[in-house]
Amino acid sequence: MNVACPRKVVMFVNSVIDSAQMELTELEQLPMKSYRERFEDSRAKITEARKAIQDANCLAEENAAKIAELSSKLAIAERAMVEMAMETAKRSHAAVAHEAKMKAFKVLLDKEVMD
Repeated sequence: MNVACPRKVVMFVNSVIDSAQMELTELEQLPMKSYRERFEDSRAKITEARKAIQDANCLAEENAAKIAELSSKLAIAERAMVEMAMETAKRSHAAVAHEAKMKAFKVLLDKEVMD
């Protein structure tokens, strides 16, 4: 079987083979090495990506735990503030009520004294 090839192509291929000093079997293995290297590179990149995803998930879990803890502490602090406000309001109301009673008592006392 004869294959027609431009003369320049044949000369180029021959010069590449001669300059690289490779045998035909080595040339046949080049595409296989290239595919194998690309496959190995792809596997390495996939492994790196999986590791990065695992690290990100771990950080996300840690952050979620911290957020839950801080939310719990915030809720406790808010409850304490509400209780303090309620207690302050009760004391204030009691003081206002006591003051009103004292004024009413004074008015009654003044009336009796005047009468």
